[in-house]
Amino acid sequence: MGLKILFIGEIVGKSGVFCIKKLLNEVKQEYGIDFVIAASEGTTGGFGIGRAHSVYLRKLGIDVLTSGEKIFFKKDIVEHLPKAPWHLRPVNFPYGCPGRGWRIYTIGDTKIAVINILGNSG
Repeated sequence: MGLKILFIGEIVGKSGVFCIKKLLNEVKQEYGIDFVIAASEGTTGGFGIGRAHSVYLRKLGIDVLTSGEKIFFKKDIVEHLPKAPWHLRPVNFPYGCPGRGWRIYTIGDTKIAVINILGNSG
């Protein structure tokens, strides 16, 4: 059977973190999820994500956190991103921004690339 990936569209504020804490393990077990990716830039108070939430969501079982234009709203994330291989900022941010926009992850014998690209529509 193939690899099962769960993508969580956005974790927003305390209620979003609470849902992850209460439901993620159950969903992973019920559906046999191998890898979890979640959009996280609204986690800390609805605007950005701080270091503490990044670490906590990782401990709760999220393998990769993605972000967008609000990634640097919480200042403590600037020093955290280079130390957190599970947390991606947009790959198409200007050269020299902290962190990475893509990574290759290994799940068992399988490798997958996760690329975080900030888009624009309108």
